[in-house]
This record gives sequence, C-alpha cells and structure tokens, in this order.
Amino acid sequence: MIVAFGSGSRAALARAAIGIALAWLVGGCSGSRDGADDTDLANNGPTQDDPGYDSIRENDGIWDCTYAEVGDQEVVPELGLSAADILEWVEGSRSEAGLWMEPPTDPAVGWTPASGETDVELHLSRGAGSAEQSVDCGPGLRIPMVVNIRTSNGALDESLDASLTATSADFVQISAQVDFEAVSGSLEVTNAPNGWYLVQPTLGVALMPSASAGTLSAIFERSTQDAVMALSQPAVLLRWPADSSCESGVPVPLGADSPDWVGWVGAAAAATWTGSWQDGDAAEVEVAIHPVDELCAFATGSELPAQVTLRTDDGRVDLALEGQFRNDDDQAVFALAEGSRWGGAPAEFVARYGDFGLDLEAYDDVSIQAGFSANANGAEGSWTLTGYANECESVCDENGCSGCPGATPVVLLALDLTASFAD
Repeated sequence: MIVAFGSGSRAALARAAIGIALAWLVGGCSGSRDGADDTDLANNGPTQDDPGYDSIRENDGIWDCTYAEVGDQEVVPELGLSAADILEWVEGSRSEAGLWMEPPTDPAVGWTPASGETDVELHLSRGAGSAEQSVDCGPGLRIPMVVNIRTSNGALDESLDASLTATSADFVQISAQVDFEAVSGSLEVTNAPNGWYLVQPTLGVALMPSASAGTLSAIFERSTQDAVMALSQPAVLLRWPADSSCESGVPVPLGADSPDWVGWVGAAAAATWTGSWQDGDAAEVEVAIHPVDELCAFATGSELPAQVTLRTDDGRVDLALEGQFRNDDDQAVFALAEGSRWGGAPAEFVARYGDFGLDLEAYDDVSIQAGFSANANGAEGSWTLTGYANECESVCDENGCSGCPGATPVVLLALDLTASFAD
C-alpha cells in the first residue's frame, strides 16, 4: 500500500518511521498504545477514555504523548517499577546470530552486504537525560540509552543515541535513528532506478531478560513536486535472531513456564478430530497441528506459529495452512498467516491451493477461510471455500450510475470440525 503525504508533511513521515519499524519488529498481537513516543492514530492512538485526551495535540495524523520527568530510582505507580529496575537487566552486552536480508526487486533499492548471516553484538548503556513517565498515553516509562551495535562482517560499527520504552517489567522496546550517509561500518545503500529510495533508517530492538530480537529497517519513499509517497511495508535490511520462526516479536523457547493456552494447542494436536460437511454429512478428515518450539513474545502477549493440515478421505481437501495461535479470551485461537481469509483470481488461487475437484473458473474470485480454537475442554474448527460471482455491472449515463449489489458469495465447500480431550 502507498501512503501519500502532502509536500509539507515530511515531518509526519519522519515521526512515523519509528512506529513503523517497531510495529514490524513487535507487531503480531501487540496492540498497546504505549510503545513509541509518537503514536499512529489509526492503530494505536489514545481514545476519549484516556486521561488528558482533550489536551493531546493532533499533528499530521500523529498523536504526541505527554511525558513527565522522573528520577531513575522513582517508582512509576502504574508500572510498579522504576527506571533503575529496568536498567538492572537491560544494560550490558549481548550477541545474536543475525541475517542480512535479500534486497527487494520492486522497488529495486539495494544494499551491500546484500544477504548472508552475520553475528550481531549489542552493548546497551544509560544515555544522557532524564527518564520520563507517560502522562496521557497509558502506563509507560521512557529512558535515554546509547546503543553500540557491531556486525561481524563490518557493515555496522555504530554508537547511537536511543530511546527505551517500557510498558511492563520484563519487556522493553528500544529505537534509534541511523544515518546511512554517516555509518562507521561498510554498509552502502543504493536507490531504485524508478525513483524509490530508503529514508528514516531505524534500529529497533525488543528485549526480555533472557532473549532479544531486532531489525534495521527503513521506509520506501518517492518524492514528486506535489507529494511525498511512502510504502506502508518497510524494507528490512537486517534482522536477528537469524534462525527464529518468529517473523516479529522475541522468540522464547517453550517450557514448563509457557502459558496454559500453549498446552491446549498441544492437546488439540494430539486429539482425534471429527468433521461434517455443510450439508450435515459426516466427513472423514485428518487434522494435524504442528506448532513450532518457541513462542513469539510481545509487550501485550505472545503467539505460537503453527502449521495446520487438513485431509479428507475423498481427496477433495488436502492442504497445509500456515498461521499462528494466540490467546484470545481464554481460548487458543488460530489465524491464517495471510489473515482470516485469503482469496484471489481462480488461476492464482488454484496455483496456490488446487481446485478441490471443482470448476473454479466459473467465479471471478475464490477465497478460503479457516479458524481453529482450543481451550481446557476441547477444540473446534472450521474451513470454508467460497466463490464470488459478479452478476451485474453498473451502467452510467448522464443521469448517474445504476446500482449493482456487487459480487455474490457462494459457499462451495465447508467443514465443521470438533475434538474432545481425554480426561
């Protein structure tokens, strides 16, 4: 998606960079309003229920939160901790295996090194300036930091002023601006031939006492005389850890202290499932759930990446669904990695999933929906294949356009699934 800013709104793009970088890094189920000092209104903005809502300034679509200075030893009541409590486990050195990402082909910006593994060494220390607590954007503590980052291939060897934001005792986010023109390492970035280039490079780090994750990312931008355009998806140049199953968040190995809902996913994976078609007939179906061996932790929760396979004995359904389980109202709920529904033109859909023994070319679009949930007592799920047919077109003349109700959905196949857990 392309976002266009007025020619005078480059400041809004600059302020949005930190939020986009951290959203990419700690996206997932994180929905906290307390992450960055400038908060995107559409996703994380304060609501009318927040203290001081009327005094918060709307600034190019960005809400500027108000902060008040606090001493490092002063306990923030809403958090029950002080800056010193956070710094006790945050400061120091840590290292991870990282990965330089392959540059995109569209927009064809480039960077060197272009890809490959590297060791990432971080040293975090308290920066100059006062710690601050959030006044009107929910519980939050902000601490100035200095981040020293070095990669083993020499691409980065930087000392950066940074800002740490804590919204809990055991999860913090750190962001620092990087200047591509002034890096001390060998990193080089090139523009795309069609005018796109990278701006607002940001180092984003998420930390827990026993684990860390991070990215170096930047915003795709293209300028014209009238507007500044930016892509909503950032370019990720570097990420760590390299071998994590988590696309975002901090990877945490599964263990005895994993939340209860992870156990419910394991019980669902071991259970025997029964199914029925949309007409009520019984369906002989095999459901296999394959979770990874690590949680992806965020400031407000965690998710468990998993693959769910469905196979019916008549061969009509045989597919693997990638997604993640999350805790939602005391249920472990599975969502497709592409969202709750994936669809497209029939040819593209068939290339991805097959035709399920049906003539899908008769429809303009085809989609699937899938959902699974588990709790302490059992599990259930559903899967639906839907076709969409445009049965009319709007006709326009000097008097306006005639209405058309649009595409009509037709359920082509549907499965309802249940599983009971043994006592």
